[in-house]
Amino acid sequence: MKQSINPPTLPTPGGSYSQVVRRANLVFVAGMVGRDVGRRLAGDDVRSQTRQALENVRAGLAAAGAALDDVCSVTAFLEHADEDFAEYDEVYREFFPSDPPARATVQAHLLGGVLVEIQAIAVLE
Repeated sequence: MKQSINPPTLPTPGGSYSQVVRRANLVFVAGMVGRDVGRRLAGDDVRSQTRQALENVRAGLAAAGAALDDVCSVTAFLEHADEDFAEYDEVYREFFPSDPPARATVQAHLLGGVLVEIQAIAVLE
């Protein structure tokens, strides 16, 4: 059975999607950006937005009974990948300090001052 979750700990979705979907032992976290629950950007730099985006990923995982250690795959979208990758990666390593998940990072045009968007897939044992 598929379970769609929009936890109150995350900003209200800006479109027609579920923030988290759990099906059996798989947890899919939609692209999270650096906005807090009040939909305010954490800052205008990639470090603060990455930190908030990953906190949002953590909150989405928790709502489905998962944790960062359960994440197997991450896809990240950076507005300015060439300029911001090192700072993004530094913050990312704080959340995944050992045995990091598989990851793809691409440059993409993001909206509304957003510099980074991160989605994740987790597998529960």
